[in-house]
Amino acid sequence: MDHVVISGAGVFAIETKYIGKPKQGKGELVYDVEAVRLGAVELFNDGIKQAKGCALSVAKTLKQLGEEQSVRAVVIFPGYYVKGKPASPDGVWAQNENYFVRRVAEAENKPLTALDVERIYAKLCARLEQPRTLS
Repeated sequence: MDHVVISGAGVFAIETKYIGKPKQGKGELVYDVEAVRLGAVELFNDGIKQAKGCALSVAKTLKQLGEEQSVRAVVIFPGYYVKGKPASPDGVWAQNENYFVRRVAEAENKPLTALDVERIYAKLCARLEQPRTLS
């Protein structure tokens, strides 16, 4: 997991995938809900699975901390325009960083208050600071 974003619009587990721009043709990805493609080449199907796993992990951790929150899985492709559906039926978003920021900022449904955001952030930070033991 690369990032966790907590905002009024919700909690997001973000997986970031970097790929070089093609020397020819459009730097445009297509998300068809099952995979991300650059032209006819399927890319980063595992990124979608990773994002789902990360979202489940964050949701599980939040539940252990007393916070029942759904967590949205997001795959970010920096610098790319991502065509297609913005989310799969199971809720994975695949988009570039600018679209993600705008989408979260302009969200009409904001289930978390500023106090909720601060509380969740504090609990996650405290969990990260706990010593870990290898088993």
